[in-house]
Amino acid sequence: HNQKEMEHTRQVHVCEDAKELSAFVGDFIAAQSAEAIKARGTFTVAFSGGSLPAAVAPKLVADLKETIEWSKWQVFFSDERYTNPEDKDSNFKACNDAIFSHVSLPAQNVHKLDHNVSLSEAATKYQEELKQVFGNELPVFDLILLGMGPDGHTCSLFPFHPLLSESTAWVAPISDSPKPPPERITFTLPLVNNARVCAFVAAGDGKKEMLVKVLEQKAQLKAGELPSALIAPTTGQLHWFIDKPAAAHLTQPYSTTASL
Repeated sequence: HNQKEMEHTRQVHVCEDAKELSAFVGDFIAAQSAEAIKARGTFTVAFSGGSLPAAVAPKLVADLKETIEWSKWQVFFSDERYTNPEDKDSNFKACNDAIFSHVSLPAQNVHKLDHNVSLSEAATKYQEELKQVFGNELPVFDLILLGMGPDGHTCSLFPFHPLLSESTAWVAPISDSPKPPPERITFTLPLVNNARVCAFVAAGDGKKEMLVKVLEQKAQLKAGELPSALIAPTTGQLHWFIDKPAAAHLTQPYSTTASL
């Protein structure tokens, strides 16, 4: 991939504010879902935690609640904290509280971490769950929804962490996350970058410094400095959904949602 080709497959959408962002991303998810179900009979999607569930929920649980074929969804988590699924730190709980519990998504279609085994076994079991849905080849998710931390991390892939060079596992355990809780499991770069579509959602003033680095200064980065900059789907598309405050320092023209 040369830089030019990469930029070509990346689309940055700037929304007016958090409310418009939520509506826009909701519509985007619904469109991806409909397309996948029409083509393959199922929609495979991975969610993240952090600010993402609340950011994308409003439209999904209201206007789109009846139009989406929730029963055809297979939901995974691009990373998960090694806790009980009902614990406040659980990404499942965040997504369930904000979205899943409000729509007719069958519980068995939501794939949760098993906290009753060791951390490394939990990662292995999660990879096995992926195999049950996708078979033995590297999974191709229809959509992986991602967030970006203030340090540039995404999933539980942190700056300069050895896991950034993991090339065989699809799901890996991490016990030294610089951000609490320390123990988690995470999708690896080969799995994320194999998706049909990866979509980042980044809102708010706190993201503006990091967004310039990831979107406009990739060439100056040290290897592994910003994991979010390493998300570059091999054959899929990369979308960034951001709001005006997050886009404050960007210099290049990006599509505003008004034009879509």
